[in-house]
Amino acid sequence: MNQGEVLLVILFFFVTSLYGSFNLISHTIKGNVKKTNKRLIYFGQGVIAAGVILTVFLFALEIPYINNALKMGIVFYDIIHISGFIVSIIGGLIHRIYKGNWNVLQNAGKIFLGNFYLDENRSFFGGVWQGISRHTWEFIQTALGHTWDQLRNTYGAVNRVDYLGGVTFATTISQKRSNGISLGSFIHISIWDKMKGDFDSRVISDPLFMHEYGHIFDSRIFGISYLFIIGLPSLISAGTAIQLKEEPIGVTTHDFKLHEMRANRHGARYFSKYYRVNWTTFECLYPRKKTRK
Repeated sequence: MNQGEVLLVILFFFVTSLYGSFNLISHTIKGNVKKTNKRLIYFGQGVIAAGVILTVFLFALEIPYINNALKMGIVFYDIIHISGFIVSIIGGLIHRIYKGNWNVLQNAGKIFLGNFYLDENRSFFGGVWQGISRHTWEFIQTALGHTWDQLRNTYGAVNRVDYLGGVTFATTISQKRSNGISLGSFIHISIWDKMKGDFDSRVISDPLFMHEYGHIFDSRIFGISYLFIIGLPSLISAGTAIQLKEEPIGVTTHDFKLHEMRANRHGARYFSKYYRVNWTTFECLYPRKKTRK
């Protein structure tokens, strides 16, 4: 084994160990790690996910025509991620020095760790696949979602960062209206209140959080085409929405678009399965189909 191969092996084990460690740390922050076997599970998921990603990339780099496009994609992904994180860290240091506020700096670290946080409700290999998909098939929205949250955090627009079900929620409180945007496994939520108490309890009682969570399933299904098939149409319909006369206040044309009802169906299935949420309670505001009973 020559020097180059040795360095490659060292890099391989270093990167896979980092992914595993970061997944473990994020679960520790959330409070999921109480037993030794859980530590091994979360660390192992990250190691395997990173190992598969690196192996695929290394083989793909040897394929003519594909290798140049892949190199450009990797460079884009790394630059977007690193620059957003660095800017957020700098913003956090400024807030700490001049305002004595640690929140922005802590949020920057938690948002970054969200890149590696995998769903605790899934099976072992379900979590592994989520980790692989996030940094390959979904890499565009993952990069944009992470950087969007980091940039908002830079000027203090993110009040808290929480983890649930493999997703990183960056929340802004005390806003005039509640809304959200979902990009890969990163969700930004703006709410009118200050959200006190347990985060998981808030999510399963607030359909906005679960609706935005529902979009992540289409991110996994549509991958690199998600922004064009789901993201942009959703943004346009939200911006041009009008109140429907026969519906409750707040229910607009946007809510009955196919991509929005898909998110409601995805969210309803997930939270019904893992948190016993009955979506019929929210059906009037977050419909799963066009017809009303």
